Amino acid sequence: MIQAAHLGPDARATYAASDSGEFVLGVVLSDNLGKLLVLRRRAPGNYGLESESSAFDNNFGPGYDIEIVRASGPRRFFIQVNSHSGCGVQVETFRVALAGGAWRVAGYDKSEPDSAETCDVNFRSREYSANLLTGRVHVVEYRAGNEVGRRSRRTGISAPGLTSFSFSKFETEP
Repeated sequence: MIQAAHLGPDARATYAASDSGEFVLGVVLSDNLGKLLVLRRRAPGNYGLESESSAFDNNFGPGYDIEIVRASGPRRFFIQVNSHSGCGVQVETFRVALAGGAWRVAGYDKSEPDSAETCDVNFRSREYSANLLTGRVHVVEYRAGNEVGRRSRRTGISAPGLTSFSFSKFETEP
């Protein structure tokens, strides 16, 4: 997998296979660049490249880590990226699925404790979930552990193909 990404000898991979072993999703990162790869089993023990993202900047910043890459269905995976700060842990989840014959970023979720600038003493938090296949976003806000707001809206983008994926596309919530 690391060789297929062509990101150099220092690249490292985090990956998961679907339960059937038919597909493998990998996140390959070098010091400066990264790629997402989907491999498909061609024969027992033999996988070929099914889809890949373009190379993207690996500039998550301090405190960010790719924590989990896991299958969530026969043709679905998720990537969990955590950011640790003095206010808690922000969790971003990118959902990847085979939809309409192509691998797509099917969803994006974010759970954040509070703004890193304020570390609010009222314990504000927020959960954001975008289904990029249906075009719906749901946001739930909490204060001191109690729900104080809920809203839904349309997403700003539809499910991008894996070939155009970049974590930076999600700097602004879809």
